[in-house]
Amino acid sequence: MKIRVQTVAMWQRHLYAEADPGGMQHVANEPIGERIMTRRKLRGLSIRRAAELADMSASTWSRIENGLRGADNLQILASMSMVLRCSVMDLIGDGYVSLTSDGVGLVDDVHDILAALIETALEDEATADPAALDYLNAEADLLEELYRRGDFTGTAARLAPFLRRLHATAVTATDTTIATRTRELTVQAAHRTMNVMRSTGQRADTYLAGERARDAAAELDDLSLKGIAAFTRAHAALSCGSMERGHKFAAAGLRMLDGNLDDNRTMAVAGQLHLTSAMTLYGLKRESDAETHLAEAENLAARTGDCGQELGWFGPTNLAFWMVAMEVDRDPRQAIAIANTTNPRAIDAPTRQASFYLDAARACARIGTRDSDRAAIRMIASAEHVAPQRIRFNPLAREVLRIVVRRTKENAIDPQLRGLCERIGVKA
Repeated sequence: MKIRVQTVAMWQRHLYAEADPGGMQHVANEPIGERIMTRRKLRGLSIRRAAELADMSASTWSRIENGLRGADNLQILASMSMVLRCSVMDLIGDGYVSLTSDGVGLVDDVHDILAALIETALEDEATADPAALDYLNAEADLLEELYRRGDFTGTAARLAPFLRRLHATAVTATDTTIATRTRELTVQAAHRTMNVMRSTGQRADTYLAGERARDAAAELDDLSLKGIAAFTRAHAALSCGSMERGHKFAAAGLRMLDGNLDDNRTMAVAGQLHLTSAMTLYGLKRESDAETHLAEAENLAARTGDCGQELGWFGPTNLAFWMVAMEVDRDPRQAIAIANTTNPRAIDAPTRQASFYLDAARACARIGTRDSDRAAIRMIASAEHVAPQRIRFNPLAREVLRIVVRRTKENAIDPQLRGLCERIGVKA
């Protein structure tokens, strides 16, 4: 019997919704600083003691809590989360979802995806009718295109029924070709499900998508798909706030691919795993090890060149995207320098371009000058232009706007900034 969780979604909307003066309801989006303050007080810690445990100054902790300093530095948030005994994602919160009919539909679709993930273990019986392989291939291609464009609502609306029919076809297949192909599609679908759940704020649920990818890949001989499953599990772990486990999964994937980098596909997967390892190791303050993985990724990118979506857009341009993201929390001026020499349009994927623009905006906002704040606003506007949902669901975009607004005098808030704030859920 198919599990229904719409009632859970309705309960959550009732619990977390707040009314605005115009009568519209939105999912509550408490500032990150306030989340940190609430958790610190619940732990019974003074600012001085919490900062001491996190190895930072009390003034830095206080400024973050009070919104005087941006709370989008993931390395600092990782230290704070350890003191507060929670995940980074607990501090960041979820994306902003307006409870219009479209927003309510998205919330229901996301919860239906979770139900589908629960129902579709390969050892479980089918909960839907099998489908023809041509249909499944075509639907998988459509889901990839929707995700490429950053259309998370469109992707989410189709994912749950696709996962159920794909699972039904996989567990009832008697033909070897169909059995193999459905497991290949399951790895790819689980990876994309992880991306969508993470991008719409359902980070804890990404872990189950990672397990589905692992189980399907285990029944295949394709090393690149096993590597994709490892990448999916690593990023699911990161979504749940576990740098250590994310690194563990990425490292396991690299060991499996070691000595088997015979084509662009396996090199691209290995490159993505090296980048994941570098990012996690920077977060764990193991910078020398991180630099080693980054150098390996750079070497592989030089060999593959810029790849298409089927290879995760790996290549020199995507490498630059990752480097901007990693340098934001270490050296924002260096992140800006890399961004200034990178052409995001070299990757034909609005969803990836939007992530690049957001990371560049975060770097600009760290500088804190009037010109850099204006640049941050332009970057967020560019991100919203190419992939609106990628930005409107992103709590870090909200945090960047909050800190820029706080530094901007009320009479200096121009229409562009005010419009961005309204759409992303920031009070201007």
